[in-house]
Amino acid sequence: MMEFRNAFYSRPNEAAIDMEVNHPRFGWVPFTATAQSPEDYNRELFAAAREGDVAPYVPPEDELEAAMPALSSRQFWLAALEIGITKTIVQDKIRSLGLAPLDEARMITQLVEATNFERTSQFLVELTSLFNILPNELDVLWTWASAL
Repeated sequence: MMEFRNAFYSRPNEAAIDMEVNHPRFGWVPFTATAQSPEDYNRELFAAAREGDVAPYVPPEDELEAAMPALSSRQFWLAALEIGITKTIVQDKIRSLGLAPLDEARMITQLVEATNFERTSQFLVELTSLFNILPNELDVLWTWASAL
């Protein structure tokens, strides 16, 4: 049996475990073990890892963001207000950048007149960068706002 460390489920259905194995020639190398592998050593590593500590599956950041519910306009602006940002402040900040008329129209349709907001919106990414809001901070605020 090969020595392994840092095992974690790499699929939501726990069908694969990523880990590092101590290869006799190359040292510690990344490896994915599955119960359905045709290779005996692969299935043995999968079984051994499951008997020990396997960290849970953690979806990639973009999966987490995509799974977040859309916020209504009310929820979005109440969340913004919670951190001291109002619609007027956002509009003034965007206008201060001297944007082209096309960007002004985009601001109206995607911000002022929007009825809901998606966490994965490119406009939201741009907006949060203007206010130096980090993605993980936005995730916390988004989760809070979704319960309003």
